[in-house]
Order: sequence, then C-alpha cells, then structure tokens
Amino acid sequence: MSDLPEPERPEAITRVVRGARGASALPNPRFGEYWPRVERHLRFTTQDTGNVENYVVCWREVETHHDELFGRLGDLPLRSWTRTTAVRLLAALSHTSEGRPRALSTLSCKVNAMAAVFRRAGFDAHPLTDEPLYPRPNPFRNKMALLREVFGNQEIQQRSGATEPRPYARDELDRLLHTTRTRSPADHLVLLLCVRCGLRRSEAIALRWSDFNAAARSVSVRRKASKPRNVAVRISSQLKTENSRRTVPVPADAWQEVLRWKSHCTTRAAEGCSPYTSYTQPSRRRPPSEPSAYLFPPRRPANTSAPVLDPDAWAGRLKHDLARTGIDLHGRRHFAHNLRHTYASELLARGADLSQVAKLLGDTLAVAEHCYAHLAQSRRLRDLVDSLERDL
Repeated sequence: MSDLPEPERPEAITRVVRGARGASALPNPRFGEYWPRVERHLRFTTQDTGNVENYVVCWREVETHHDELFGRLGDLPLRSWTRTTAVRLLAALSHTSEGRPRALSTLSCKVNAMAAVFRRAGFDAHPLTDEPLYPRPNPFRNKMALLREVFGNQEIQQRSGATEPRPYARDELDRLLHTTRTRSPADHLVLLLCVRCGLRRSEAIALRWSDFNAAARSVSVRRKASKPRNVAVRISSQLKTENSRRTVPVPADAWQEVLRWKSHCTTRAAEGCSPYTSYTQPSRRRPPSEPSAYLFPPRRPANTSAPVLDPDAWAGRLKHDLARTGIDLHGRRHFAHNLRHTYASELLARGADLSQVAKLLGDTLAVAEHCYAHLAQSRRLRDLVDSLERDL
C-alpha cells in the first residue's frame, strides 16, 4: 500500500488543505494579515502613492490598537468586524495620545482606509467555495453617516474648523470669469467647467475630448489629476468617491467655450505649436498633426512628464485672479472648491432637490444634506414667505 502513488488533488483543494494549519488561507483572515494584501493591490492599481502611504499609517495604528471588548484589533478576524466595531474604533481614535481631539480630515482618512480593506475583502473569494472573505455590507460604509453616529453634527462642525460654504455671488463670478477670459482661455475653461458643471478642479483638468457627448451635450467624469508629494502630475481612475463617476450636462455657454478651445487646439497643433501662446513644442519632437487627447496638456511639455496641467498651479493662478478682481476671500479657505458650492446653491435656488444636487456633484445624499441642507431650507422658507405675500 505504501508503494502506491498518492492521488493528485486539485490546486484549489491543495491550497485549502495546506492553509488549514494557518489562518492566512482560510476564509476568515486576521486584520493584521490581510491589510498588506490590500496595500499591494492599491499600489498596483492606483498612481496616487501619497494616499496609499496615509492609508498604511492608519492601518498600522488600527492594528496595534487594543480594545477592551475585542482585544488587539490586528488579531481580530475580518468576519468579526461589525458596525459596532467600527463605531468603537472611531470613538477610540477620536483623540490623540496627548488627549487632543483629532481633526475631521484625519478621522476621514482613517474611515477611508478601513473601508478600502473591507471593500477589497468583498471581492476576494475563498479558492474552493468562491465565498467572499467578508460577505456582509462594509462596516465603514457611508463615511458621513458613521461620523455623525459617533460624534453628532455639532462636534463634526467643530472638528472640521470650517464655516458654512460661502458660494460666490453672481457679480463676483461675472468679474472673475471676465478676468480669466482675458488672461488665459485655458484657465477660463477650467473655471467654467467647475462652476457650470460642478466638477472638481482635478476632474476638469483630467478631461479628454472623448469624454464629451455632442448629441447629449454632456461630459462624463472618469478620472482625476493628482499630484502626490514630490511627484509630477498623474492621471488616476481612482476618483474621490464611488459616486464621483458620473455624467453631467453641459450648459450652452460652457459648451461653446469647449468647441472654441477645441478649434484653437486643432489649429495650433497643425502649426506644430502648443495651445498656450507663450510656449511651443520642443524641436526634438515631431510637430503634432492633432491636438492632445486631453483638453489641457502641460504648459511646458519639454520640462515635465505630466500629461496635463498642474491643478495646484491652476488654483494659485485663480487666487491671483480673485485678488485682482477685489473679491473678499475672508472665510473662504477653499476658494477653488467653493465653485462647487456656487453650482449647488444655484441649482437649489432654481428648485432642484438635494438628491438631484448630490447626483450632479457626485456626492452621496448624506454629504449633500450635511453641506447644503441649510441652503435648501432657507429657499423653502423664502418661498413660503412669498406665498403669504401673494395670498394675504
């Protein structure tokens, strides 16, 4: 009997049998064993390496944290994590070791890092049964709802350190658009896409010509321009949220500017020049016969490997334009991001509800309610007062 050859077993069964001695191959790995796999996956699929580094710092802190109820979280199996575990973890990490409250941006990064782990565990399957490693809903889903569940709206407002969104007034916006139009058509078009379509500056700069649909007069958001530390601008398909991948209608004035910019880029490319009048293509390259695939190629293609404009440089030029037009920036720390708030406030003023605004902005309904509920409420109160004036 001992001379008989051992029957061959399928590869999947062999992995399960060998993994029975350790927890790494079982369908319920420990958190400390699983997050390095997620890190390798993110480094392979994304170009935003700075964001991955922040995630690694969060995972290591969570791994070494000891909870009174669950013990060391690095040894806790994935399937033992629930919404209760997420709430307890976030409450425990809400203060530093010195007792100071953490900023809302830091807590938001921790929630994003943990959500990435369980999102990946929902895709990874056991090699034999094809059962997901984490079959339940992500315990760190809906970041704003989780933060409100732990802290409440008032403490979230205090931790954020930011005031209510201050959209630009119409006269301010008209002056700003006029200033950017006379200075740079490219910067003017980026500004117009942000304020007329609600795009983030990183989303507007990363647009391609193929993203526009002439029949529907719309634009599809599929990627963003990111700039990690000490790295050139990169294009990433990893958007800010899952809802950021969307299709947005383009108003008539913005659409005309897009067509005008495309005609300008085509003409300059036929001449072998850059679309920016101050710079030309390097002589060592062949003169292009067609414009770049991106709307906004780099200003100095010979000095950088970046495929598009620098979003931070564009924001700096926008700040100078705001100063030249005399627009007050007091209380507007995120002066470029306030263009989205202007877009949302104008939609609400025209009768749109929060669900429609959230869909156009690429946010969840919870985020839209947190940011714009007061604008919608003030509009309803104003309409109510106007109805009293008509009826009385």
